[in-house]
Amino acid sequence: PICDLLGVDFPLVAFTHCRDVVVEVSKAGGFGVLGAAGYNAETLEIELNWIDEHIDGMPYGVDLIAPTSMAVTDANDSPGEILDMVPEDHRRFATGILAQHNIDTADVYAGNESERIVGKALEKDTKRDNIVLATKFNFANPADRNARGLSRRHVINACDASLRRLKTDWIDLYQMHRCSSAIPIDETLRALDDLVRAGKVRYIGGSMFPAWRIVESLWVAKELGLNR
Repeated sequence: PICDLLGVDFPLVAFTHCRDVVVEVSKAGGFGVLGAAGYNAETLEIELNWIDEHIDGMPYGVDLIAPTSMAVTDANDSPGEILDMVPEDHRRFATGILAQHNIDTADVYAGNESERIVGKALEKDTKRDNIVLATKFNFANPADRNARGLSRRHVINACDASLRRLKTDWIDLYQMHRCSSAIPIDETLRALDDLVRAGKVRYIGGSMFPAWRIVESLWVAKELGLNR
């Protein structure tokens, strides 16, 4: 269904944590590169070894620390430790092609260190206008007990903090990292709409949302005349 929606034979990169999906989709020629998000060095090595044993000749890329998503779950793992596990040709493909067009990160990855790394890279790069920069918000900040969730307070504060770390004036795609039953969706959508109108965000989205939550969000945004 995703390929039909995108109008392509297979997506260039597929991200998944489910081994059964990896096996079945790879048998069908379902993706060009497998991406792993949110792994630390130890679990990444386990997954890569499993892929080598069970899937013949399938290329895999890793969207950790450098290429596209800058996702690391263990702050003790250095960029070098993780990227050294990835074959050179795959790493070169990810960093040389994918990251030139799209960078996807989140304020929770490696305790927001991934956003800082991306920010340093963007500060040195003159091609910011050519990059689609995406990040996410929702998870708790240990330093601020109220810095969590989808409340208006957190949406606005989290966006401003991400902009500072990313060293940019705008975020191309700002995503709710998870849905929430604690905050009415109209409060979150109004805050996101304000960010779009202020020029801080260009598009909004959601990550790990069940279908009915997406439909609800679209309906509420339409009824209230908000950006969707």
